[in-house]
Amino acid sequence: LADRVGNDIVAEAMSGHTFANGSPDGPPEPLGIAISDHCGGTELAWAILCAYVNKMLTGNGQYVDVSVSDKCISIAENVLVCATVGDIVRGRTGGYNFNCGPYGVFQAADGAYAIGCGSDEMWAKISNSLGRPELLKADGWSNNTERGRNHSTHMIPLMTDWGKDKKRDGIVEIMRDQNSIPCGACLTHKEVQKDAHYRMRQTISDIEQPKAGKVSVASPFAGKMTDTRPAIQGPAPLLGEHNETILAMLLSYTKDEIERLYDAGVLVQDLDPRQPE
Repeated sequence: LADRVGNDIVAEAMSGHTFANGSPDGPPEPLGIAISDHCGGTELAWAILCAYVNKMLTGNGQYVDVSVSDKCISIAENVLVCATVGDIVRGRTGGYNFNCGPYGVFQAADGAYAIGCGSDEMWAKISNSLGRPELLKADGWSNNTERGRNHSTHMIPLMTDWGKDKKRDGIVEIMRDQNSIPCGACLTHKEVQKDAHYRMRQTISDIEQPKAGKVSVASPFAGKMTDTRPAIQGPAPLLGEHNETILAMLLSYTKDEIERLYDAGVLVQDLDPRQPE
């Protein structure tokens, strides 16, 4: 398919993501973000670095080929194993894990929260936090497989009823902070922008953009390193912002030569009054 056109949504569909995403009684849905583009780009950077290290060791360069749909398949966890070994086609579960539970997003009185129970030991903590210790040994509740299979009939009603009169952040405090249960609030992007944790990690930073003023941006570097410390240097350059720097420093153009290019309309610059409307 190398000569066929495509983009993120097509890669999601052709890798099986859309088929497995959405409500059980609804149509296939995309993830809502350009997952294949971002993961594919990260994979490409990783592959280039691997090829570079190999060249340093062996002296041989190589061609690097990264397909975004390939990457979508490689991050799809155990769905291929289920399909081939267990003859199970991963269907749409509405965001809940069919292998364990409670594992998904549940409603509180003022929002939603996510909780991830991956073991029976964790379920013991959760059931005690819910005030329902008797569920530890009850039929349909006692092990991961049963709880995953009974999400719609058991887990969703239980968690919804328990959380309906509780604040979202209060639930997170009970589960995560008091009982060490994996739990977090479903934050809006406005809340993410202001979150103290992400601010401290410099995942979210404020920069001054010449036209828009102060804006919050996300760091493209999820990794935090002790020496190189990659960080946001500033806003994306405006159109032609570095004309003079590039032409003078890299190509040895004189000031007069650069001015003539502006006058002739060859060069434009976003903040230059000579830029045509």
